[in-house]
Amino acid sequence: MITIDAAQASTSELIPNEITADAIAAFDIGDHIPFLLNRVNVATLGLFEDRLKEEGLVLGAWRILAVLFKAGPRRVREVLHLTGIEPPTLSRLLADLEKRQLVVRAQSDDDARGILVQPTAEGLALAERIAPHALHAEIELLRGFTVDERNFLRQLLKRMQTNLLSS
Repeated sequence: MITIDAAQASTSELIPNEITADAIAAFDIGDHIPFLLNRVNVATLGLFEDRLKEEGLVLGAWRILAVLFKAGPRRVREVLHLTGIEPPTLSRLLADLEKRQLVVRAQSDDDARGILVQPTAEGLALAERIAPHALHAEIELLRGFTVDERNFLRQLLKRMQTNLLSS
């Protein structure tokens, strides 16, 4: 369970939705949450980027394989949503993965307009080989965190994602 100490309790009001002159004057890039998230993302990627390169993958291709590894065959629209990859980039990455015979694209049986993306056995095996490296990166990232802190952080990040998707 996450507890809030007395110092935190006094700041438990909602963050204002407007930008004030005081907020601008106090702005510090080193404390700016998007900046911090980016730094953490870059550092975490660095922990398994070499493994991706060894396998000839870029991060986006890994995301696609990881989604298909967990979720199984998905329509392109679902892969877009689950990976957060922009449509033109996704199209290019899928073409590359298909060329390498890591995925297959086929007409959906449920919807003639839909395209189903299915991992091949080789694609699933590759995702399974890389998954431990991604998990290791997460372990390093969260070293010293409690299980509750990890779960709370995950909830907060998902809330941030929801905020951005709904704006």
